Amino acid sequence: IYFDLKLAAEDNHIKYTGASNRIILNNLENVCKENLNLTIRLPMIPGITDVASNLTGIADIVQRVCPKNTLIHLIPYNRFAEGKYSAYGMEYGLKNWYRVNNKDNVKRFAMFMRANGYKVENYLEKEN
Repeated sequence: IYFDLKLAAEDNHIKYTGASNRIILNNLENVCKENLNLTIRLPMIPGITDVASNLTGIADIVQRVCPKNTLIHLIPYNRFAEGKYSAYGMEYGLKNWYRVNNKDNVKRFAMFMRANGYKVENYLEKEN
């Protein structure tokens, strides 16, 4: 199962997505109880999901509810969606926020999770 997880704090989830993350976190807990082959995908959105406070919150959630065989993919942010917004006459809200990911925060998160028994694939490490 591929499970996308973006934001740990409900207030931030509402701010950036327009909806609570309660159902998402409940679903994660239920999936983890089944001990299925699970991959959590974490998109690293600069200044939003790659900040230390969010990564600490994600680590707490994963450690609390997911077994150690959970795989974590740290996915670099891309701007591919930007073109879709202009096609629909909408403004791309992240256009002025884009910058390089905070690789130090992401690296610390990956090291911490690995030290606690989780397998982490950090795709930011594979970027040129």
